[in-house]
Amino acid sequence: MCDNLTSPLKPSSNLSTFQPFNPAAFVISLFRYLVITTQIPGRPIFFNLSTFQYFNFQYFNFQPFNLSIFQYFNFQPFNISIFNISIFNLSTFQLSMSSFKPLLFPVLLAALFWFVMFFPYLGLHLNFWLTMTVASLTLTLLAFVLGGKPDLRCSWSEVGWGIAIAIILWFVFWLGDKVSQLLFDFARPQVDLIYGIKGATSPSVIALLLLCIIGPGEELFWRGFIQRRLSQRWSPNVGFLLATLAYTLIHVASLNFMLVMAAMVCGILWGGLFRLFPKHFTAIVISHALWDAAAFVWFPF
Repeated sequence: MCDNLTSPLKPSSNLSTFQPFNPAAFVISLFRYLVITTQIPGRPIFFNLSTFQYFNFQYFNFQPFNLSIFQYFNFQPFNISIFNISIFNLSTFQLSMSSFKPLLFPVLLAALFWFVMFFPYLGLHLNFWLTMTVASLTLTLLAFVLGGKPDLRCSWSEVGWGIAIAIILWFVFWLGDKVSQLLFDFARPQVDLIYGIKGATSPSVIALLLLCIIGPGEELFWRGFIQRRLSQRWSPNVGFLLATLAYTLIHVASLNFMLVMAAMVCGILWGGLFRLFPKHFTAIVISHALWDAAAFVWFPF
């Protein structure tokens, strides 16, 4: 059965002309040719990602899900039409590389900043707070240049909502900290490593940077620019999912499970609020800044 499979590294015969190397297209082409075969007692599963079809799955006489809703249409290095996802009510989920180009450089730059700041074995010995401040200012500038002025509305109601969201999120993390310590032996040591980032920097300086630059900068970049542009290109749901996924994944460089989970929870909350209440973006920015200062300086866990 596997003799007819094409090597994932073999160039596609459908491409008659040479195309410059495109990393995203290369990854997708690898998945096209991937075949995973798993054995369940008495029943084989053949899940062929080259056509996104599910073959011969009958276990306990039911089919729990059918991946035939994921239909592969037209693969080209710079024009990729991949999914028809009925669960998101999308008639066609088209991924065009040209629409990714305005966001590709900023996201890769953010990933590079986070790698330099958090990867524990890099050995650069940079001042974390200085690097984080430079990163936040750079990404905020890119967000303004490439994405335009965000929809910020200053009012006391926005301030009140921002404070309320920050308080709720702090209690969510307080509870999560207690539960994680009961479930995982490594939870507390990893949280302590995160707080070790503070180093010898004055707490007042850290709080000021978090309130005025780092917290607002992250929100302006990830929700105000990345999620907004993705939502405009496809849909608010897709924009929320992709932006939250990217925001979570860039923290993987830390090799710290607790930090990655914290980023995921924050991304889901702030991204979900922006998905549901985009007109209240100011409150989301305020909540991010206040929560950062509270969690790191004022009321650490």
